Amino acid sequence: MGLFPLELVPKTVVSRVATVNERREPNCTPVWSVFDGRKIYFATDPGTQKLYNLKRNRNIAVAYDDYDKKNWKKVSGVMFRGTAKVLKGGDEYMHAYKLLQKKYPEYREEPWEEGEIPIIAVTPKRIYRWGYRYDTRSRDYVEISQDGRFKPKQS
Repeated sequence: MGLFPLELVPKTVVSRVATVNERREPNCTPVWSVFDGRKIYFATDPGTQKLYNLKRNRNIAVAYDDYDKKNWKKVSGVMFRGTAKVLKGGDEYMHAYKLLQKKYPEYREEPWEEGEIPIIAVTPKRIYRWGYRYDTRSRDYVEISQDGRFKPKQS
């Protein structure tokens, strides 16, 4: 596993998204997501709590984890913190939609029209890791510059 377990992202079927409602209470929901190396994308039904939350507050966290079913001490994960944008159509929407269809056969079997289902684009600002392969006393993370380069930090 590299500096950050980004290889978890494409192999993880379900990730978790955290948003905050108007009372500043957390909302955590499972989603099917993809990562193109710069942004995370996931679709959401219109009218969901996470969509409502993101329209009010664009801050978001997306977590991916993995574990060994035979040894629960072997848990690792990665969490992205960043900002979200609701896509309703256009080139980026179609880019994300094609990535989602490639990873999830259900999106190919039950397609929708462009803009019918919102797609959320997450621009990561920081990436955190955890797991049995890392020194849990350190708080390692990566900051991501505006040009998309990863800058490892340690605090």
